[in-house]
Amino acid sequence: MDLSRDLEGNVVLCAGLFMPGIPTRNSRLRTREDAAMWNDGMLKRHEEFARWLLEHADTDYDPPMPTFDSTSTPPALLAEQIKEYIGLKWHESVGEEKKGTGV
Repeated sequence: MDLSRDLEGNVVLCAGLFMPGIPTRNSRLRTREDAAMWNDGMLKRHEEFARWLLEHADTDYDPPMPTFDSTSTPPALLAEQIKEYIGLKWHESVGEEKKGTGV
């Protein structure tokens, strides 16, 4: 999950998630620099959190948190999807600023 801030400094959440239970996710986590911490217990907790996040991203966050399925999406395409989402939100934010100031 990546935390970033919008124009007003508010935290904006974008979650790039692996679908729970996919062996690829565990393989990727076990080959990271911090691989020593990814024991079976940590992998299980991460899977449970990912599942919870997918189930609650639309309902427990205001505004709803977008999620991106990175299971089989190539990194470059996933980055493009996130870039498009951020660009859309940026333009919406700028449009709202202009409406509020009459500019």
